[in-house]
Amino acid sequence: MDEAQLKSARLAALRLLTASALTSSELRLKLAGKGFAEEAIALLIAEFTRRRLLDDAGIVDDVIERSALQKLEGRRQIRNRLVRRGINSVEAEERLKEVYTVEGEFAAALEFAKKKLRSMLAEPANIKRRRIGGALDRRGFPSEVINRVLSEISFSAEEPGQAEDN
Repeated sequence: MDEAQLKSARLAALRLLTASALTSSELRLKLAGKGFAEEAIALLIAEFTRRRLLDDAGIVDDVIERSALQKLEGRRQIRNRLVRRGINSVEAEERLKEVYTVEGEFAAALEFAKKKLRSMLAEPANIKRRRIGGALDRRGFPSEVINRVLSEISFSAEEPGQAEDN
C-alpha cells in the first residue's frame, strides 16, 4: 500500500466524518465503496478510533437518547436502528439494558400514545385502542408495555389522553 493511497483514503474519511457521525462499520463500507484497499481502511479505522475520531459507543448512546427521548421509540426499534448502523446486536442490547429502563420505555410509550390520541378525538374508543396499540407495536415497544399503556389511557371522548383514575 502506498502513502498516496493512504493519504487519499484519510482525506475521504475525514470528509465523510465531517458530514455526519459514522460508526466504524459505516465508514468501512463507504470507503470500500469508494474503492480504497481494505488494508488502508483497517489502518484508518484503527487510527481514527485511537484518536477518538470514531466513537461507536458514543454513537450508540446518542442514538438511544434521541430515539428514546425525542422519537419515543421502543427498545426493538432502537436495537434494529443500531444494527443497521453496524453495531453488534448483542452489544446494542447490552447498552439498551443499561440505559433504557423498563420504566423509561413505558414512559416513552405512554407519552407517544397520549400524543397519538389527541389526533383521534372523533374516533370510537375501540378504533383508538387498536390504532394506538398498532402504532406502539410498529415503534418497537414490547407487548407488555403496550398492554400496560392501553390499560392506563382513557379512550372516552370526555377525557382524551388522560390516565384513568383507579
